[in-house]
Amino acid sequence: EAGREDEHRAAQEIPGQGGHRLSAIPGVADPVERPEHGGAEGEPHPHRVRETQARDVAPGGDDHHPGVAREQSAQRPEGEPLPQQGPSTLLDTVGTSDLIRKDWSRDRSFFVCDPHGGHVMTPKIIALSPGSGRSQIPHGVQDRFPVEAARRRQAEGVVRECFARWGYQEVIPPTFEFYENLSIGASAELKETMYRFLDQKGRTLALRADFTPQMARMAATKLFDQPMPLRCSYVGSLFRYEEPQAGRKREFTQAGIELIGADTAEADAEVVALSISALEALDLRSFQVNLGQMAFFRCLTHRLPEETLVAVREAIDHKNQARLLDALDQAGLTGNRAKLLKRLPALIGGPDVLEEARDLSANLRDSAGVSTALERLSDVYRLLQAYGVADRVILDLSEVRGMDYYTGITFRGVAPGLGWPVL
Repeated sequence: EAGREDEHRAAQEIPGQGGHRLSAIPGVADPVERPEHGGAEGEPHPHRVRETQARDVAPGGDDHHPGVAREQSAQRPEGEPLPQQGPSTLLDTVGTSDLIRKDWSRDRSFFVCDPHGGHVMTPKIIALSPGSGRSQIPHGVQDRFPVEAARRRQAEGVVRECFARWGYQEVIPPTFEFYENLSIGASAELKETMYRFLDQKGRTLALRADFTPQMARMAATKLFDQPMPLRCSYVGSLFRYEEPQAGRKREFTQAGIELIGADTAEADAEVVALSISALEALDLRSFQVNLGQMAFFRCLTHRLPEETLVAVREAIDHKNQARLLDALDQAGLTGNRAKLLKRLPALIGGPDVLEEARDLSANLRDSAGVSTALERLSDVYRLLQAYGVADRVILDLSEVRGMDYYTGITFRGVAPGLGWPVL
């Protein structure tokens, strides 16, 4: 009791906080009075301290009252350990918009009451209040509150159902792995964004920044004896240390599929058609899918030095003609190959784009590889017409995103009004 009086006194002594009270606190029961030592039982004590009971709200309530909170007294017999609790309780203070997370299983003395009956913040809560200089969560992550959380879970459920209808089974890879595994095939830019840390044995670990390396590892080490092709899906968080942008923070959710062991135009078309089906299931009406061919780009650039290749790829990906011309000039690239690369950012549209690309590449030394790549893209487009989704698709030979493990068909989904890709 003396300790609680000290906390109460400390809270009152902090300027500006004496009248900062808590009202309608989710997870906190009505105050309970207890006499101090020296006061007769049943008599009011002149310096009585009132304390609260913590209420842990179980998601489903109890057997007889679903959704109803169950109370647990803050007091317990001496020597008895505190019960193990579930997720933390959220507390909202009057006069602020901050939600303060409190795990009641660790400490039950966050709040005391003044003699006049009002809840007062203790120094522990004050330290987490606005203006205290302490950030509650790191930059680039966020809390998801009930309405948004419900909408996200509903959207994830819709996507999972869509994947399952197409025969894809969900897998759940670990959130972190050895850095060397997660960095396989990643571009230098992606490697720079990975969250890395050391375990207690000095090994370098990393939070996953992309699912594909994990899926490749699982297929090569755990699923190699399964019948091919494998159809796997996943939904989960990715982590990249980059400046938060529209639609994506440093922790963001990605849902995807992997069709492993089928290197055919039919497999490529299935993945694209399924992606379109998933967006339509989410009731996203206005979107388009840019369909590219990384093998075509690789045929044009396989002789370029790595530094020049990166510069050319980034310039084409960003549709930056000035940067592209500068990179090609620095590489000293001329002739038909340079002419085709300069034209690449504009090769976007319907099947006529493929005809123009064939004409421009006809005189290249390795034109056979270029022709094969363009034919594969043409086959995929015809299959998408058979699926009835070709009206969503635009052929885009400038679709050359930076993952080093992309070797064939690539695609990106965009929607009006959104400043980030949806695929």
